[in-house]
Amino acid sequence: MQMSKIEKWILIVLSALLFIALALVAGAPIFSDEFLYIDTGLRDAPLPNYGNRYFHIYLQKFFVSVFPTPLTGIRVFWSLLITTTAVLIYTNARTFTKKSTVFHGLLAVVIFFSYKLVREYSGEPAVDITAMMMTTIYLTVYLWAVRHPKKERKALFVLGALAFLSFKTKETTIFINVLLLGFLVEQLKSKKRFRELFHFYTPFLQGAAAGIGLFIILDSVFLGKPF
Repeated sequence: MQMSKIEKWILIVLSALLFIALALVAGAPIFSDEFLYIDTGLRDAPLPNYGNRYFHIYLQKFFVSVFPTPLTGIRVFWSLLITTTAVLIYTNARTFTKKSTVFHGLLAVVIFFSYKLVREYSGEPAVDITAMMMTTIYLTVYLWAVRHPKKERKALFVLGALAFLSFKTKETTIFINVLLLGFLVEQLKSKKRFRELFHFYTPFLQGAAAGIGLFIILDSVFLGKPF
């Protein structure tokens, strides 16, 4: 069921409050991997053995660079990851079916925050948390496309970009692309030919190419090499 304007505004206000609260109470990194990624981002250093972590590194770099101290930036970054994931979980549960209500959205958020690692690793900017946010965004775009079939091609372009950027966050996120089979099933039901199927998925490939292009730019700017 679609959310009303009032509910959307309430969600925006509560999201902002949650973001601020989490940033204020967040802890700090405790694992060597996280310190390695922070140091790599601050020094703009190449890390060949961790190539599929660089979208996480670049995202994190923005926050540790613009705030007064790296620790403050890390806390804000962690808060953004958790808040974004929580808000999208609420939105997806709230709009999943025509019978979904506010209760379903709140229940989904409660279940999310009941996961003890969210609390125990407060302020810990683990790459897994960034990967969680990226896959949640991917799922959100997919569900939006399912609800708006006429805008599937635009959604596929975004999904292509997200697929690549998620992969460059952590390689295990590649499995989120299994959702593309949902589109394939619908196309097969329409008895589309192979050429038509390829044409249908072209925006996805274009989106992935856009993601690659973005990375070429980022690597050129920060690492001095496009590849």
